[in-house]
Amino acid sequence: MESDLICVGICRRPQGIKGEVRITVLLDNVKDICKITELKPENKFNFYKVTRAYQLSDCYGIKLEGIDTVNDANLIKGKKLYAKKTEVDGLKTNELYIEDLMDKTAVFESGEVVGRIEDVENYGSADIVFIDSKTMKNLSFANVGGIIKSIDYENQKVILDETEFKKVCVFDD
Repeated sequence: MESDLICVGICRRPQGIKGEVRITVLLDNVKDICKITELKPENKFNFYKVTRAYQLSDCYGIKLEGIDTVNDANLIKGKKLYAKKTEVDGLKTNELYIEDLMDKTAVFESGEVVGRIEDVENYGSADIVFIDSKTMKNLSFANVGGIIKSIDYENQKVILDETEFKKVCVFDD
């Protein structure tokens, strides 16, 4: 996926008969989905104007211009929804988009390869980054204390501080 896009939700199922869909919002502040003006479903080439976004009891509903029937809505069921990063509220200092880490190669500042970032989960206090490593089994680390130094988008690499990484990483022998 292009580095200027971010996944902000997942279409769950049609909502009503006019092409609206229920979505699971993947933003820290779920209400921010109502501020986004255009969304791109993962199986489509174009952005669609958001004509309505509203809260339901357990999720959010959206209406995208041009998706006007239940059949249209079913075509994006289960698909991720992407927005331009410029439309999503800015990040605070030292925050990263999870999407920017996925499937990139984790390397130390020295250039030593750690492995490929395969998942990021959050269990409450910090993001846990899971790395598929050739040398360490079930490798993960809590993203605390400036471990991630930068992201090299051109070379698809995430640069890690080796000293801080070794303080918090866990793996099986």
